[in-house]
Amino acid sequence: EADGNPLNAAQLALKLPPAGIGRDIFNKSSVFWSAVNVIMGAGNVAPWHRGQQVALRFPQPLERGHDIPDIKPGTQYHIDGMGQNKLCPFTLLCGVALSDQTRPNMGNLHVFPGSHLHEGLHKYYREKIKDDEQGEADSSKPDLGESVQVLLRPGDVVVAHQLLAHRVGVNTSEHIRFQLYYRVKHKNHDALKGRIVDDPWVEFAI
Repeated sequence: EADGNPLNAAQLALKLPPAGIGRDIFNKSSVFWSAVNVIMGAGNVAPWHRGQQVALRFPQPLERGHDIPDIKPGTQYHIDGMGQNKLCPFTLLCGVALSDQTRPNMGNLHVFPGSHLHEGLHKYYREKIKDDEQGEADSSKPDLGESVQVLLRPGDVVVAHQLLAHRVGVNTSEHIRFQLYYRVKHKNHDALKGRIVDDPWVEFAI
């Protein structure tokens, strides 16, 4: 069932300004900065200077219940770029938890482990990238089975390959889920992005 909460639907429009704490979280966190540089190779990551997506997941109405299992069909997911006609628009999706997500069904990020190497999904993604209907609602995508909810404590960071299939979670907890997202590019991304679907590790050093 679609999430009719207009606050959730508008989350993609919320961003922090380029300067300030959002930038510092990326540039001045020794663990975060080091992890990204280990994955992509030292010198291949520029200091952050753009805004960040503020992803909020508001609790569902009480009548929908508390801590309800968030289970959806294995075709309900997306890869970033779907529906925007953008093939491989960045290298890494990095989410920083600002609120407790140590239990499922708190608006957690859902992922499909291994899907970044799924050849059938790669084929769909590339062949239909110009189709405006490509996205979570398109049931013709490969069925990836059951998703995994990412459990995070405040301050934890989840780092995912750009090709990893994922979806937003429904929040049936009592708290708003707060998360920042950074879409990080390899310094040579513009030159390399056309090779990513065929060689998912072309921008990686590990």
